[in-house]
Amino acid sequence: MSDGTLELPSQSAAENTVTIAVPADAAPGESYAIVWAEVSTSGGDGVKLVNRAGIRIYLDVRGSNPAVSSFTVDSMTAARDAEGKPTVLAQVHNTGGRAIDLKGTLSLTSVSGSLTAGPYTAKLGTTVAPGKSGAVTVGPNDALADGPWTAVLELTSGRLKGSTQAEITFPSKTGTAPPAPTHTTGEDNNWPVPGLILGSLGVLLLLAAGIIIFRAAKKRRHQTQ
Repeated sequence: MSDGTLELPSQSAAENTVTIAVPADAAPGESYAIVWAEVSTSGGDGVKLVNRAGIRIYLDVRGSNPAVSSFTVDSMTAARDAEGKPTVLAQVHNTGGRAIDLKGTLSLTSVSGSLTAGPYTAKLGTTVAPGKSGAVTVGPNDALADGPWTAVLELTSGRLKGSTQAEITFPSKTGTAPPAPTHTTGEDNNWPVPGLILGSLGVLLLLAAGIIIFRAAKKRRHQTQ
């Protein structure tokens, strides 16, 4: 960072530059970070007031083997909380080279009949970095029977889609059932190629520059007439 600390008068502004030094041996793929700007003041009674603004960074490292985005759902675990409400916890492993931000739904079908429930919206955790694991939690708002249920979890991250299925049974009372094995029922690793993204961005910038030049020239001709 060009300036680690800035002292600014009230109602003023300044620019700062953050430089990321990528190691020469960094593996290709996408990493993420956050740059924080923070202002803090000490109030009365020992209270400290903090104001923060952050910018998320997705750093795409190029290499001879472009990274792809992919993930697996390693297990689903059914549980009931102290009030008897059902919860499903899915353990997701990022097997690709890009950070993923997951969203999705869970649908349930009774194994022994035609009863269905859901879809329920997943409660998301933090961004999952390449090679790391994270938890996706779904808390159905219905009073569900113990089961067994066929659970289908649909997750997406950008244009990446995955569908995972498992057979789960909720505990009869407060507690957690053993993790249920999963199998993938469908996946579409349909990420756009980074080079195409940059190429398209370059075309847009050239078009924008052309429009600006054209308008400036038109304005000059109008002023000279």
